Amino acid sequence: MLIDIAMTKIKALIASFEEYRKTGFSQAMDSAKKLAPSMSIEPIFPENRQIRRKRHFDEHSCEYPQVHQEPAEEAFRTHYFVYIIDQTIGSLKKMFEQYSI
Repeated sequence: MLIDIAMTKIKALIASFEEYRKTGFSQAMDSAKKLAPSMSIEPIFPENRQIRRKRHFDEHSCEYPQVHQEPAEEAFRTHYFVYIIDQTIGSLKKMFEQYSI
């Protein structure tokens, strides 16, 4: 009987993580921007240097198109924030799948 109660709590936790995956980044960014000045940190993401390849006189520009880089904030969201949340959701589901009814 207690396992049923625990599983409903776990399912609610997974649902809250899935909701946090959608809206949590903007909330976390807002709170980080408010907290950063008190720690003497600029609340910006540094931009990476754009990679440029040396071109020779006989190369055409259409052979090697420029690679479009996504903004640093969006790259952080997709490569770190969403990745960590997805790993957490997957771990919770895997850990407690044997107890689900």
